[in-house]
Amino acid sequence: MVEELDRHVMDYVRNQNGNHVIQKCIECVPEEHIQFIVSTFFGQVVNLSTHPYGCRVIQRVLEHCSDPMTQSKVMEEILGSVSMLAQDQYGSYVIQHVLEHGKPHECSTIIKGLAGKIVQMSQQKFESNVVEKCLVFGNANERWLLVDEMLCRIRSLCLRETQLVDNSLYKFLGSSLEMLDVSDTKFALGNKLSQVHGNSLENQQQQQQHLKVEIEQLVISILDDPSVGRVMSEAGFSSVQLKTNVEHAISSENGAKTMVITPGDNLKLSLCKTGERAALMRFKSFMTDPSSRLSSWKGDNCCNWKGIKCSSSGHVVLLNLRNPHPDEVMINANKEVVSSSKNTSDFSLKGTISPLLFTLDHIQYLDLSFNNFMFSKLPVEISNLTKLTYLNLSNSMFQDSITTL
Repeated sequence: MVEELDRHVMDYVRNQNGNHVIQKCIECVPEEHIQFIVSTFFGQVVNLSTHPYGCRVIQRVLEHCSDPMTQSKVMEEILGSVSMLAQDQYGSYVIQHVLEHGKPHECSTIIKGLAGKIVQMSQQKFESNVVEKCLVFGNANERWLLVDEMLCRIRSLCLRETQLVDNSLYKFLGSSLEMLDVSDTKFALGNKLSQVHGNSLENQQQQQQHLKVEIEQLVISILDDPSVGRVMSEAGFSSVQLKTNVEHAISSENGAKTMVITPGDNLKLSLCKTGERAALMRFKSFMTDPSSRLSSWKGDNCCNWKGIKCSSSGHVVLLNLRNPHPDEVMINANKEVVSSSKNTSDFSLKGTISPLLFTLDHIQYLDLSFNNFMFSKLPVEISNLTKLTYLNLSNSMFQDSITTL
């Protein structure tokens, strides 16, 4: 029966139903009896890899054909067109397959072939999946190469605005990202990079500042990850000390043109105002926090708490409690929160807002988006925040819209 496919193999591969027949032949029939099928692909691997059905067949060949000559010829064609395949909607699946299941030297060849294109690819729907596989399955040096490329672009585009990304921060950020387990966290930096690349050099100064703040907060969240601490320790860094130094650096308002952050620096931190700490603790007491996002909110100095930035005088100037896993949130007829993913509700703060929060009258940046404030009325005291330059309450389940206040 298999022999009856001869001379029609390519037609079947490109057929919506026929490709499944070819795949089953490759999966189930002994390799010596399907050599006429596999040999038909030689010289056509790249073309088939970019075909919606052909890419599936090529992946089955990689999985089930162990003949050294077959593997060598197929892989030679794939590795000869890494860049083109990685940026193709269907070819990217083949590249991901090799990264996940291929030999170490094949994975290394792919990563080296994509060097210089990582930033661009991380912003695209299909290519970003390839970048993720590179980060997951590359070796330590290769992951460094990719992260280094991302941070290099941030350095070149943002340094004039942030004056923060010096060599030490640049290096330990790479080490931090290297071993993170959650791909969303890895790519959060890539997403910010995309925003910076598209906007920071051309848009208004206020927009640049917002992106700067988001990148700064992301750095802090990365250093909070337990796996980062292990990586830092292996690299000879203390993640706790580095986080302390970074928090001080990004909260400083001394106007310095350059900020050098090095391991071992003993920097004095701003101490938050007692009244502002009490207001934040009151806000926390009103909240249900299923993922312990406010677990760092303890101790006397609220300037060290996650999501908070203070001025050099100790006033809270930034409060960023945006849900780290935002998703499209909808409301059904019973005013119940409906989401296409459980992640949003799993990480949402839930409760009503204490009016005391709006006594933080030095705050300039406030983001409470993608949380669940239970259709409570937004306190009118929000009008006290006269220094606000950025406010995001989207998808936060308030009774009022901001336009009615």
